[in-house]
Amino acid sequence: MSVRRRIVLATAIITTIGMGMLVALLAIVLDAVVDDEIDGALRDRSAAVIATVEPDGGSLLVRETPDAALDKLAWIYDSSGSLKEGPETSGPLTGTADSLGTVEQTTVVEIDDWRLRAEPIVLDGTRLGTVVVGVALVPYRTTVGYAIAGSAGLGLLVSLGMSLLAAWTVGRALAPVAVMARRAEEWSEDELDKRFELGDGGDEITQLGRVLDRLLERVSRTILAEQRLTAELAHELRTPLTVIRAEAELAGADKRMGAQGHKRFERIAVSAEQMSDSITTLLSLARGSFLQEDAVAVERVFEQLSALPMNLNRRCELVFDPGGTLFFAVPENVAIRALSPVLENALRYATSRIDVTARPNGENIEVRIVDDGAGISVDPAQLFAPGYRDPGSPGAGLGLSLARRLARAAGGDVELIAEADETAFVIILPRATRRRGELPAATSS
Repeated sequence: MSVRRRIVLATAIITTIGMGMLVALLAIVLDAVVDDEIDGALRDRSAAVIATVEPDGGSLLVRETPDAALDKLAWIYDSSGSLKEGPETSGPLTGTADSLGTVEQTTVVEIDDWRLRAEPIVLDGTRLGTVVVGVALVPYRTTVGYAIAGSAGLGLLVSLGMSLLAAWTVGRALAPVAVMARRAEEWSEDELDKRFELGDGGDEITQLGRVLDRLLERVSRTILAEQRLTAELAHELRTPLTVIRAEAELAGADKRMGAQGHKRFERIAVSAEQMSDSITTLLSLARGSFLQEDAVAVERVFEQLSALPMNLNRRCELVFDPGGTLFFAVPENVAIRALSPVLENALRYATSRIDVTARPNGENIEVRIVDDGAGISVDPAQLFAPGYRDPGSPGAGLGLSLARRLARAAGGDVELIAEADETAFVIILPRATRRRGELPAATSS
């Protein structure tokens, strides 16, 4: 769930709970206020009825009153409980009023939708009878119900309004973040001049954008410096390597030298050639792109890999399966430099066999390298970090990192797939669809 949705959801929940508590409190207060209003109305009605009564020789006399409603809602009983004045109809209400006609103190009861109040009539210290008055509860309860329903509806509208306001506010506030994420997603690894450029706003998000722009500037300068250093070193190493190769070829051409000497100088020349290819590859990686060359056959790359002087564990059986007529859309030296560190790692840990298979996958070719060793003993998440290695490994921990950088610079990747029965490295490189010239046969060893 996005930050915006979490904030809006939290606002809706908090607002709904708050409005619910307010509605509940309003219902309690309304109930208390209405209850007091009903009791007050009963007291006033009872006092009005008592005001119409006067003593008559130990009994009581009810004067006539113009209030017709008073006759319908009031009963007057003498000291013996006999009805003197009031409705004479039968029913639960009248029966309850009759049962209250002899009470000695003020009594309040509810029956159905009515509340009755019975109060003794005491004049000049003598109890002359009882007055019972009633109030219908339906109008009060209806009013309270409407008030609570209206408050609940208003609370829902407030909650909805607050949620919409929060969504709008948070959306406006986080809009620069969405812009930053979209721009960062569109940038490639080689676009070091790109910046967020959110403007001169004073809010925290804009300030964060400016801080990130400054950070990107420092990172860009560092990467450019690294690229310049790599390019300069590669350029400076090319000349002595050319001299070494030329001298080795000249010395190897001397007919007076024995076969062993010729082989030594030949190995020097081959190593110098390999170093030159590595320097060319590193120089292309420093530029962030590779020269557009003809595609190279997977068979050709596998043939070159099988001939590399990786004397780590040559007793292992190397089984290459090119998967048919496939071509990498990268220069030959790039494909070899991307695959050789992974193959060298497999040679280091394999027991008896290494399988190298190539299979097409859409616009890419996936090369899967599987060995029968004990598996990965280091953290897979840090395996491709530069300089990170198994404590028992003699390497510098740079091979796998370089292989991934080369593959990604070419538009591919290097991944580790750790399964229950095997651990495999998968090198993904772009696939080419055409190739000029004849292809050499692949070999297996």
